[in-house]
Amino acid sequence: MRIKVSIVLMVCLVVCLCALPALTQAQEQKPQLVAIWDVVVYPAHFTEYEAAMKDYVDLLVKHNPPFTWDAYRTNDFHYYFVVPVENLAALDKVFNWFGDVEKKAEKEYAAIEKKMVGTYESQTVGTFYFRPDLSYVPKEPRITEEETNFIWWEFFYNLPGMEKEAEEIAHEWQALYKNAGIPDGESIYMGAMWSDLPVLVVVGGAKSEADYHVQKEKNLQKFGDKFMSLMKKTMDINRKFVWKTGTILRELSYTPKEK
Repeated sequence: MRIKVSIVLMVCLVVCLCALPALTQAQEQKPQLVAIWDVVVYPAHFTEYEAAMKDYVDLLVKHNPPFTWDAYRTNDFHYYFVVPVENLAALDKVFNWFGDVEKKAEKEYAAIEKKMVGTYESQTVGTFYFRPDLSYVPKEPRITEEETNFIWWEFFYNLPGMEKEAEEIAHEWQALYKNAGIPDGESIYMGAMWSDLPVLVVVGGAKSEADYHVQKEKNLQKFGDKFMSLMKKTMDINRKFVWKTGTILRELSYTPKEK
């Protein structure tokens, strides 16, 4: 989303990064382009930021947005706004739509923009490809999308030139999950335009943080020794690893009503 310096977001992370397509049912194997706004909010001002963003979302919804977005907050106060788009030309249309709304509602927009001042440190916009061919969707998911409140992200920053190996290892993880009968899905995203490339992001969810830890222990038992050997193989091709947790902000997300 826009707002002054160009967006203030509105548009996950994250995983996902998030519109989390693989947490539901990934029926097509074609990669899905997603635009992601990453906003770093000052911890002391996150309540003001969310309140102003709610006003912004309400303003946008009045104008019937023709696209979907999902919003997420991480444990380190990054806010991800994720918008699935068909291609970069479609993303340009999204920006133009925001611009048109902000012109039509100039006074309301200015008031919201004023509330945003001093609440966030920076904003970054980039694109990822959701990869259903690398993601894992269990035949009988343990939880539904509506039950998913706790989100986790694993950022694997690949060594340069190791993108192909990263995809091959992702297929190995997919097979391991399938053979072990793991009831929890995982979504895979590959960075396209981002501040630090190459990167592969794994996104998953649970009912709560407690539910995540309990289920993780159960899944590790099903994996057996194969888990650590494949994890070692995974880390060997990466230069950096970052793990984040957070939650989906449904009040700041939006899906057009079906006509």
